[in-house]
Amino acid sequence: MQQIYQTERLYLKVLDKSNADQVLDYYRRNKDFLEEWEAVRDESFYTLACQEKLLEKDLMDMDQNVSLRLWIYKKKSRIKWSEQLHLPTL
Repeated sequence: MQQIYQTERLYLKVLDKSNADQVLDYYRRNKDFLEEWEAVRDESFYTLACQEKLLEKDLMDMDQNVSLRLWIYKKKSRIKWSEQLHLPTL
C-alpha cells in the first residue's frame, strides 16, 4: 500500500515510529484545544514511548486492513515537509 498521497495542496502520509516526535509535539501543542472532542487522555499518552507504540499499532492495523490513519501536511508551509516526510525536494 502506498505510504504517501498527494493532493494539490496537501500530503497525506502514513507515519511510522520515526515520526513519533512530530506526533507528540502535535498532541502537546494542541492538548487544550483537543480536550473538548477527544477521549480523556492519561498523562502517559503524552510520552514519546506511547506515541511510538500507537504508530506501530497503526501500521499493524493497516497491514491487516483494519484501518488506515493518514496524517495531513500542508504543501506550502514554513517547515520543509519534504524533509520531514522523507520526500524528494519538490
